[in-house]
Amino acid sequence: MTSTVIFSEEEIQARVRIIAAQINNDFRGEQIVLVGLLNGCVLFLADLAREIERGRSAYEGVRSCTIEFMRVSSYDEAQESRGRVNIEMDVQKSPKGKHVIIVDEVAETLLTTRFVVQHLRMKSPASVRVCVLITKPDRHKCAEVKLDYVGFSQRHLPFLKGYGMDDGGTQRGLPYIAACE
Repeated sequence: MTSTVIFSEEEIQARVRIIAAQINNDFRGEQIVLVGLLNGCVLFLADLAREIERGRSAYEGVRSCTIEFMRVSSYDEAQESRGRVNIEMDVQKSPKGKHVIIVDEVAETLLTTRFVVQHLRMKSPASVRVCVLITKPDRHKCAEVKLDYVGFSQRHLPFLKGYGMDDGGTQRGLPYIAACE
């Protein structure tokens, strides 16, 4: 079975380096907490955290970078939206007083993102920002959510697989992003 590669491994890694440099620049000398939204964020979050650490040690970047995870769901087992977001797993340590960056692999409607931003703001962080590898602006339903760090923004993208995105629960580990066919 062939796949149409949308973003190559090299393109992805180049964008991850750019985003990490932006974060290091924006939060120079500050404590940040990367909050990954499971499961899709794992590969992106790991690569982003490594690049932030490289930049932190190469020049004056963030003072410290910790990682937390949340698991939220808005879909049922048939992948149909339920119209509400459930927190299945919350962050374990308080982000109070720290700069939080929510990390997700793809932003579509932004409804879940809005919910997570509001939820984390109630925990009194210094700030909350959003970082996504891919945004699909033609599918956004929530204009009040600001995407602070974006790898790729493209309209009319198909359903994607690879680099954290799955096709029926498989192929998350692909080093590139392809169209599901």
